Amino acid sequence: MKKYEVLSRVAGIVGEHFYEVLDWVHSEINNKRVGMEIEIPLATSGGCPTYLHSVSFLFPRNCGGTRNIFGWDGSRDQFEIRFPPAPANIWFSDIMIRRVMRAVRLLVAIAGVQGFLIPWTANLEKCGERFPACGTHIHFSWALIRCFGLDEPRRIVDVVEPAVRRTKSWLGDRRDWSIYGSVREWRGQRHGIEVRGFESIYWSEEAVAALIWNVAECLWAYKHGEEPMLVDPSFPDEDWLNDREPFRTDVERMMRGRCLRLSDISLCRLAECGDAAVRLMRRVDPDVTLEYLEKIRPIVYVARRGGETVGVVLFDRQIGRAVVPVWLGSAEELVASIRAVPVRKAFVEVAVEDEAVCGLDEYGFALSNSTVLFFFG
Repeated sequence: MKKYEVLSRVAGIVGEHFYEVLDWVHSEINNKRVGMEIEIPLATSGGCPTYLHSVSFLFPRNCGGTRNIFGWDGSRDQFEIRFPPAPANIWFSDIMIRRVMRAVRLLVAIAGVQGFLIPWTANLEKCGERFPACGTHIHFSWALIRCFGLDEPRRIVDVVEPAVRRTKSWLGDRRDWSIYGSVREWRGQRHGIEVRGFESIYWSEEAVAALIWNVAECLWAYKHGEEPMLVDPSFPDEDWLNDREPFRTDVERMMRGRCLRLSDISLCRLAECGDAAVRLMRRVDPDVTLEYLEKIRPIVYVARRGGETVGVVLFDRQIGRAVVPVWLGSAEELVASIRAVPVRKAFVEVAVEDEAVCGLDEYGFALSNSTVLFFFG
């Protein structure tokens, strides 16, 4: 049950009922999709709330769009981590919990090396000021909603309302001091219904697990005509995630610049390795020529291992984006090559054809099956 270790521990008070819900998820809503986005605030080193648009240098321009998984929210007031709709059996597991915590740990580390703090909750009052209102939005696909026989799709809000209210019992209701985030707030999307009333939950894997369990339990309880058995997480003593483990260690590691560098991987410019770059690029595009590579705007780097060419990196300095159209080396060698690109204080989003390069722990954050995000401090 390793896939459910954290989730089952947090939901332990419900006993064997946990496995009842788990079986139902796998048999009834297994491939129906659920998505999530979490808004996270930012503070100055003195603990004063700040707005993300005032520190937008933390992101290149391309991180502002809704298609990017890691960026700022629509108002540009706070960070937003977006997890596109995934099958319910993935969402209701430790896989989603780990994805959320890896993203939060990376965010805390990046903010920390720039001198910023991440509070454990957006409802924390400091310096007499309020942080921008932050919440968690959960997206239910049309296919999942149809499983419940609702007369109106928006009634999925009624189904999960107990879980929404539970997050407000933990943190307070942001609706008390903002115009956003009421218990029954929702928005129609092309893919389904977005429930927007949950408070922002991100401070620990236990907290994320409690949120996921409570949502799944509400779905099960409605389907079976029962009262949901909800659970609660614990809360940190520190105001700032930067002061908690493992976040503090992540900040220190990034500040020391401890990152993977392999001595046998080197990058050369197109003028030195043009023919090798063309040969490798023709694996994905037979019509590529040296003249074409010389004229395109991104800087072309060729990654070499000894005398062997293992990849091509196209880097656009203006927007801090690198595209890796072909890669023959390992995930670790990819990390070493990307980190050798001469860029400072920027994100680099790498589009990669080979899914095997994902899951890079502290060296890179896997955004999806085909992209990886790196930070250069």
